[in-house]
Amino acid sequence: MPDPGSPENRRIKMMALARHIGLTRDERMELARYALRRDISSWKDLTDEQVNRMLDQLEGFELISYLLEIRGHVPTADDSESA
Repeated sequence: MPDPGSPENRRIKMMALARHIGLTRDERMELARYALRRDISSWKDLTDEQVNRMLDQLEGFELISYLLEIRGHVPTADDSESA
């Protein structure tokens, strides 16, 4: 049985979460630049520690989205404009 915590499996999980969320390549690059505070040309260049940080970001987004969905409110761009 593969180790779910192995660096390669965490990298696969990171890509799967990004696809599930619907991020484009450009959006993934922008997220990485923001979250990691550095320019990257490919997610393949991320170190194991950076992959862990990106997974934290993506999993946090998934959790918050789920909680808002079950509460009955999914935020939209209009919400931020009216705040």
